[in-house]
Amino acid sequence: MAQRLLVIEDEPTLSRLLSYNLTQEGFNVTVEEHGTSGYERASKETFDLILLDVMLPGMNGFDILEKLRQQGIKTPIIILTAKKCRRRSRSGLENGGG
Repeated sequence: MAQRLLVIEDEPTLSRLLSYNLTQEGFNVTVEEHGTSGYERASKETFDLILLDVMLPGMNGFDILEKLRQQGIKTPIIILTAKKCRRRSRSGLENGGG
């Protein structure tokens, strides 16, 4: 069975590119383009990996990460960002992101 990946990314070009390439590699990819809907899906469904953007509408990636970890959800998360934010990135890593 293909591994399930959740991509939470609001930039349409990047989310389509990620989805297409990962699907071509055999992954089952779900895309959410809004922070709140991405959080809801991540908290209700089981995924093998989450690719999580930091700058999202509705709820930012660090808040999503923190809330998921508080719920005990241990799904590996790779944080995506184009922004230089060392303090927030360190905080994200300390909260269980990768």
